Amino acid sequence: MSGERVRVPLAEGWSARFEEAEPVRGFRWDKGARGFAGWYYAVSAGDLIGFESWLERDRLILLDRDPDVVGVASQPFRLH
Repeated sequence: MSGERVRVPLAEGWSARFEEAEPVRGFRWDKGARGFAGWYYAVSAGDLIGFESWLERDRLILLDRDPDVVGVASQPFRLH
């Protein structure tokens, strides 16, 4: 990914894979923070996916086991 902003009509961007889009922001890894950040290896994606809380991690586990899910991303793109 180039990090370049791209604007296209929704009809043109419909087939874009959102999990390959540049993240909106980075992860927060503050020592002593109240949240729990980490990486989850999603078998269905074959890649690590970041999370910033136990809730996000638990949802990733559920999504990874759902055969109907075709893609997962953390810190996804912005859609206007």
